[in-house]
Amino acid sequence: MYEKVHDEQGRPMHKSHGNAIWFDEAVEKMGADVMRWIYAGSNIQNNLNFGFSKGDDVVRNLLTLWNVYSFFVTYALVDEWKPSRLPGEGQQDAPAKRAGQVDPVPPARLDPGRDRSPWRTSMLRA
Repeated sequence: MYEKVHDEQGRPMHKSHGNAIWFDEAVEKMGADVMRWIYAGSNIQNNLNFGFSKGDDVVRNLLTLWNVYSFFVTYALVDEWKPSRLPGEGQQDAPAKRAGQVDPVPPARLDPGRDRSPWRTSMLRA
């Protein structure tokens, strides 16, 4: 467990200080995935400074990652790109799979506008 959870300015979170952020409020405003990213990226031996502006930074980073992935998938499909094998890789593959053959991805996963995953909808609300 983390040493202590502090607010964004480094002050300990207390109800009496008025700087406590309740879990339900944080999940509603920034999303559970953003909170997981904040907690997973922190050193558990140090105090964790937690707040909504830190969540906004994480959202920005995750959306950048999502946009890079979406760009790659979109243009890989347009160009009918097939990944090539590295030398010596996959020698014992089943005969049904040939070099460069990829598993199909469901259409909802390819179109970010159709994706209704909790992560995506939490990003749209932010």
